[in-house]
Amino acid sequence: MDDPENRALYLADRLSYLAKPFSEAGDLDATTELLDLLLSVAPARESSTIALHLDETWFPQLEGALKRLSEASPEATYRMLMTRLREAIAASGPDTEAHSSVWRRAVENHEQDRKIIDVPLHFLHDATRDALLTWSTHDLDAAATDVSELLQSESVVFRRLALWALRAYPEIMPRLRGRANREWVMACGVAGFPSGSGSTPGARGARR
Repeated sequence: MDDPENRALYLADRLSYLAKPFSEAGDLDATTELLDLLLSVAPARESSTIALHLDETWFPQLEGALKRLSEASPEATYRMLMTRLREAIAASGPDTEAHSSVWRRAVENHEQDRKIIDVPLHFLHDATRDALLTWSTHDLDAAATDVSELLQSESVVFRRLALWALRAYPEIMPRLRGRANREWVMACGVAGFPSGSGSTPGARGARR
């Protein structure tokens, strides 16, 4: 769909569909599939480090749909968003993947990170962060497995997401897999544990 006018009409139609409440069982699957497609990586535009199939001007209209989908299907929504975030970070280059300070200095929102060139990355990051918290409220044991995996990541941004979840829900702490994970988190002073030599990277607070 190369014609800008036809593309805009199509997206407006699809986004109006996403604004509707879930009335049938199939709506969840259809919404997940549509969002998965819209948030997939597309050829980069001149004004962006990374581009998604949905232009960033439409992102605000997705927020309500993502929130409702996350509440209705928390695990599937988190996994879909995490997959898209990983893909976007990888596609934007090695510096973005290895050093989150290149584009994201903290897990919470901050004006210092709001560079136009990185808007799609920030949108996926924030949506994934919020979906992880929603997922944690539904199943602490399963969320602990995901948090444990994030703590083992070589990417700072994923470790920060794990610490953010632990600050919000300290109940995850004893469920973490591996003694090394628990000891490292304790050294960061997360979830009410005493701080050691390190400070929590980016997780300065958590939203309930």
